[in-house]
Amino acid sequence: MSQEKHAIWYEPHPVSPERKAAIRSFGFRILDADFKPTDYENPDVPELQLAPELRSDGPTVAEFVAAGYLAIDYPPTGYTPVSTAEEVSQVIADQQAQVQQVPASDESALGQGADEAQQVELTATQIKDLLTAKGIAFKGNASRESLLELLNAAPNA
Repeated sequence: MSQEKHAIWYEPHPVSPERKAAIRSFGFRILDADFKPTDYENPDVPELQLAPELRSDGPTVAEFVAAGYLAIDYPPTGYTPVSTAEEVSQVIADQQAQVQQVPASDESALGQGADEAQQVELTATQIKDLLTAKGIAFKGNASRESLLELLNAAPNA
């Protein structure tokens, strides 16, 4: 009697019926990941790769903002939100209200023709706040230089 040799796929148990069917459809035999040899890697099959798990030990939105980040960028990349959607919305609204309270004299020199000496003093967070106040969209991970370019291109309002 010959026994067919099947490739092995090590998977953390319990395995859902859907996941079992997907793995078996590629001809793999499923073994518990607890028995996986340390030097073994599952074969490279993109359709079977699990999405990386998000960490659940991240900061609250208040801690995130206290560290100098914008609430609109919450939660940090790779983390699940700890704060509720309502808490995040409230902090975003609070930050936007703070930006709108910036005196016009502070904001008037920024934008087209802004004095470079003033811009050098601005942090990325301050530039993001000004862009948000002007309603200009930007990527949360944009560099300070990219943010300055957006600010310089913005019409003075």
